[in-house]
Amino acid sequence: QGNLIEDSHSQMLQKFSLTGFDDQGKTFWKLEGDTAKIEPGETVFLESNVTLRLRDYTVVKTDNVQWSQDGKLLKTNAPVHVTHENLRIDGRGALGRPDQSFIQINRDIEMDVNATTHLSCDGPMKVFYKENKMIFYRNVKITDERGTLTARKMDVYFNSAEKKINQIIAIGQVVIKRGTD
Repeated sequence: QGNLIEDSHSQMLQKFSLTGFDDQGKTFWKLEGDTAKIEPGETVFLESNVTLRLRDYTVVKTDNVQWSQDGKLLKTNAPVHVTHENLRIDGRGALGRPDQSFIQINRDIEMDVNATTHLSCDGPMKVFYKENKMIFYRNVKITDERGTLTARKMDVYFNSAEKKINQIIAIGQVVIKRGTD
């Protein structure tokens, strides 16, 4: 939906909205932006206040997104901000396949898990919603009141019903620091 403001080989729209549905016909995701340019090759360029809302109350915000309708792929190089209940993730650049419940933040990831736990990595960070799994790559660091855990890679498994982390598997150059230990 939107208002057409220019007609040529491509179309410019204001207040663009795109919705994806699950197998039962329920809204699974919704992508919105203040402006959209639609290319003849089924590529949509969304700009300004671009927001992707997933059914599980995850909200992804950025300045611009390229939506390839044929491959059902979202891409951006802009800063990305993700919120899900008390979880907040910031990074730069992303790609996602909303129909497959997959999103990747490309680099410079900063994640506040709760008031006392912070995770950072160089990236990428991959989130597989159906598997309840996040994978963090390159210089991964978790800091909380107990200390610091660093590794080259971390696989984080979470329980979506209880909204908590079940298991963390740290791989490569793993270091745990607690106090002076």
